[in-house]
Amino acid sequence: MNGEMFKALVVETVTKPGMAARRVIDLGYDTGTLWTGLVLVSVLNGIFYGILLPGAAAQGLILPDLAASPVMLAIFIGVALTITVQFLVMTGRVLGGSGDLRTILTIMVWLQLLRLGLQLAITVISLVIPVLGSLVALVAGFWGLWVLANFIAVAHGIDVLKSVGVMVMTFFGIIVVLSVLMAVLGFGVPAGGI
Repeated sequence: MNGEMFKALVVETVTKPGMAARRVIDLGYDTGTLWTGLVLVSVLNGIFYGILLPGAAAQGLILPDLAASPVMLAIFIGVALTITVQFLVMTGRVLGGSGDLRTILTIMVWLQLLRLGLQLAITVISLVIPVLGSLVALVAGFWGLWVLANFIAVAHGIDVLKSVGVMVMTFFGIIVVLSVLMAVLGFGVPAGGI
């Protein structure tokens, strides 16, 4: 994929997510390449959050142990994304979808890459004009859910309403699994937290 194709696909993802999903899936990357992409996105997220999160930990917004270790953070993000992929495959199948692991991995790597770029842009905007940064983050959050719903619908060959069901089931599944995982690994609620 060259630079022009990448830019066109980014625009299409935002403006016509259903069409963009088909194009992304049709790129035909093999599963090994996609897992490598997921690891890369996890590492980049770990670096990004490793820079930003110490301040959030000081305010009690995130577990200090997690914020203090970009490596642990990258591993945690990678595990969370892997669990997300598995749940999206399983819940999609439960609701009549036909998406396989490669297809779901493809859309997740693409959307996570775009999400990271968007977070960088929002961070820069927030440093210059905090109110605008918050507004962009809010709009992007809601629009991102719409884009994700369309990508899941295309990946599983289902309608958007069912894809929302896939998202909800996946969300609750991830919460349960990550809660158990964090308890097993010894990460607790920060002091002064809930």
